[in-house]
Amino acid sequence: MAVRGEIDSLEMSRLRAQVVSVSPPVSLHLRGSVGEKGRRILAGTAKVVVTMICQRCLEPVALQLCAEFRLALVEHESDFTELPEQLDPLLVPRGSTCDLVSLIEDEFILELPIVPRHPDSFRCSDDQYLDTDRPDERRPFSDLGEIWAQAKKQE
Repeated sequence: MAVRGEIDSLEMSRLRAQVVSVSPPVSLHLRGSVGEKGRRILAGTAKVVVTMICQRCLEPVALQLCAEFRLALVEHESDFTELPEQLDPLLVPRGSTCDLVSLIEDEFILELPIVPRHPDSFRCSDDQYLDTDRPDERRPFSDLGEIWAQAKKQE
């Protein structure tokens, strides 16, 4: 079974607290299936555009987050060890429900870059703070030449 839809980004308060803004809506594509050994599997992709502050130029940068997940719904924590590597466990005890919005929000938070910045192909205005009219007068090793010459004379 496959479902496509959208989630209102206003419901993702934890994500909104981490970024400057979240562009609505969040697009979502979910697929439910039954895998080997009768495991219930929830796989999907969610996409959203967020705005963060570029750490190179301190200007806003729009970033598309794409969270892909493949989860096995398990009823007991003891079932975690039986899952293949390609599946992450999602604990959903019998008779309970899963908060899908929180699940997607968690995936987006994991996708956020530690250091947001514009792509390398984009030229940040990082030189706006440099005074290019005045030559750089710092010469940290210029005194070494004099010390070297004095040492040679003393030999």
